[in-house]
Amino acid sequence: MMKVLMFSGDPSISEAGSPAWKRTDEYAKALEKLEVIKFDRRDGRFMRFWKGYKDAKEILSIEKFDLITAQEIEHSFIAWRLSKKFDIPWQMQI
Repeated sequence: MMKVLMFSGDPSISEAGSPAWKRTDEYAKALEKLEVIKFDRRDGRFMRFWKGYKDAKEILSIEKFDLITAQEIEHSFIAWRLSKKFDIPWQMQI
């Protein structure tokens, strides 16, 4: 089983019953753990990335994950940066 840290900018990922929520729920069932960092567009571009980075860094400081995944190109830099810092593979969903 794997532990995966996922970055997502899809606002519907938190809406029960939405396609994104259902898909993420299926991922979570297949994994040991799925932690999702949500980027809220209402926070503004800089703040959402800063908050996402800080939240992910805190999580990774406490618990070891097997993979970091980014769903959008703009999240890939944070995923890459954290993968280097914590020596965890990362992948970009296209």
